[in-house]
Amino acid sequence: VRRVIGQALGIGWGQIRVIKPYIGGGFGNKQEVLYEPLNAWITTQVGGRKVKLELTREETFQNTRSRHAIHFDVTAAVDPSTMRLMARSCRAVSNQGGYASHGHSICAKGAGAFPQLYPCANVEGDCWTVYTNRPAAGAMRGYGIPQAMWAAECHTEEVAAKLGVDPIEFRRKNLMPVGYTDPFSKNELYADTFNQCMDKGMEVTDYRRKYEAYQNQTGDIRRGIGMAVFWYNTAVWPISLETSSCRMVLNQDGSLQVQVGETEIGQ
Repeated sequence: VRRVIGQALGIGWGQIRVIKPYIGGGFGNKQEVLYEPLNAWITTQVGGRKVKLELTREETFQNTRSRHAIHFDVTAAVDPSTMRLMARSCRAVSNQGGYASHGHSICAKGAGAFPQLYPCANVEGDCWTVYTNRPAAGAMRGYGIPQAMWAAECHTEEVAAKLGVDPIEFRRKNLMPVGYTDPFSKNELYADTFNQCMDKGMEVTDYRRKYEAYQNQTGDIRRGIGMAVFWYNTAVWPISLETSSCRMVLNQDGSLQVQVGETEIGQ
């Protein structure tokens, strides 16, 4: 924040003091310095008094960050005898808007999570980030993975329907098994949480009875019940390292004072 404000206002970093109150998680909206330079400049025009930037709803959508719209094309090959995935491909095209922001990294993060939910031996992924004359999209809750999981789960339902198999049993056969380690991120699944969540969800929603009752409906109004699973992984290793700095002061009475530059951003 000090660096960006210094560059925007053309002043030395040492002239800038950033006071960060405890404000909870970031969840994407604090990945960029967007409003601080403007507010810092306005304070210099009113004698250093406090200022407040307040946007209308329309200004919020036009001038702040939104979630990326990502178009996915997904293809899969399935062994009909075992109902196991043999190969999958994913083509993602992300609408970035007019400025880079957290552009291609978000599309790449979503595509990186795509093969982890239903891992198989053969996976291909291609990502494109396209500049358009739309409001710029940026870091947002989930960082590209909600879009990827939505596409993956819609496709999973379509595959199960095409094969005429139960969508939950198809998922059980292909979901990430306990002990699976992603070859890129090195994330490991330590517990059978997918099946535990599915079992509990089916129990509390009376899934089996409703699923059978809702088959073969006709008419304009119909009922249905469904389920989807979600996979989210954190951190940026091995693309880069997340680092901070620490200052430790030993006081005269033997106590230790620690100052840490990290902040909790939601993960």
